[in-house]
Amino acid sequence: MLLIRFSTKYQANKLKHFVIFGAGLYAFKCIKLLKEKCIFDVSIVDNDQNKYGQKIDGHLVQNPLTLENLSFDQLIITSTHIHEIKIQLENDYHIPEQKILIYNQKSNRIQKWIPLSHSTSLTSNAIFFDLVEHLPPISRIKNECGEVDLYGVRHTIANLTRTKGTPKTKAQWMHGWYAVRSNNPRMYVTAGNYNSIKNVPYLTNLKRETAILKKGGVSKSIATGANFLYAKPKRLPKRVSGSVLIVPGHNTEACPNNVNTAETFERLEEKINLQTNLTVRCIGGSDLLNKTSKNALYNELPFICGAWIFDENALHRMWIIFSTFETLVTDTIGSHIPYALACGTKVEIIDLGTRMDVGDKLKNEPFFKNNPDLFEPISMGQSIYGIKQNFPEIFTASTKQERIDTGYKLLGHENMKEIEEITSLFGWN
Repeated sequence: MLLIRFSTKYQANKLKHFVIFGAGLYAFKCIKLLKEKCIFDVSIVDNDQNKYGQKIDGHLVQNPLTLENLSFDQLIITSTHIHEIKIQLENDYHIPEQKILIYNQKSNRIQKWIPLSHSTSLTSNAIFFDLVEHLPPISRIKNECGEVDLYGVRHTIANLTRTKGTPKTKAQWMHGWYAVRSNNPRMYVTAGNYNSIKNVPYLTNLKRETAILKKGGVSKSIATGANFLYAKPKRLPKRVSGSVLIVPGHNTEACPNNVNTAETFERLEEKINLQTNLTVRCIGGSDLLNKTSKNALYNELPFICGAWIFDENALHRMWIIFSTFETLVTDTIGSHIPYALACGTKVEIIDLGTRMDVGDKLKNEPFFKNNPDLFEPISMGQSIYGIKQNFPEIFTASTKQERIDTGYKLLGHENMKEIEEITSLFGWN
């Protein structure tokens, strides 16, 4: 999911012959961009036989069949039918994903292949297409500062304050929402080493969490509300009446095969008893990169990429997605529930008869490897029974305002600070 800009050294040593798939206006713009990088060896192919023999900037348009005997370094898709062409390249010409790039028309950039929200039904669903067009791009970040970098939190604050260069910070910020109430301070630090955050500002959602952490030796803990709340866009999309977003449990980089996403989608869809105008599958960034999960995408329903842990726009992206849909349907207890409620979205939790969000394979997660004693209480708490006992308000909120109030309460909206105080905690002042 990296945006790439060609350096002179990289281009001279590795990039020699490019193929452009799609003989339209964007092909011309892409060729111009390549020439600016001193790349002139270009071939063009297109599925439209009426274009064969035509030339674009002096380059002949050919049949894609020429790919079978053509030696090239990278192929750039300039067509808007990205998903369909990607499948064609892999199935018909056995071109590996590593050789496929895409031309981003909006930013005039050549990017590595990003499995964004494209499906066979995308072009026929104007509502969904409009949503995809207005989502912020997926832009990979490096995890340089620990938990505060997850889902692009540090970058979100830098963008809000127009801070140049996104300075580093020793401060950490709890990510997500904790569906398990515990007096164990280690429960509230799921990323990094617990001892390493004892002498740095540690930002939490709730005052209760801060009090527990302080008793555990995290002396500089402070309740600031969830970082998700700070990413709320100034303008939100119009909600689509009768729309449903299906969000199953997701896999992670450490546990890529914990959830069978394709099977979970199908089981959830069987249980939806709603009149829908638009139903969309939401799949996490890690699953999009996981080949074993990709069969969840090849379905008549459109799909969309949700949050990815290394996307600097992940929080903003979630606000847009949740605010678009009328109902979220899920089988999993996680942060997406209070996030959706804070956006005013209806939440329907369906018990598929499995342990919610935490399976035996999750024991391979770094957090549980470091804290094996916490596996069982988290597993028990993240269940339909546990969530109803601890957070009954999730199930009783009926109006839009009640849902927003519930989401805000769970995420600690009352503890939000002025942005200047956040940057001061970050040590940016």
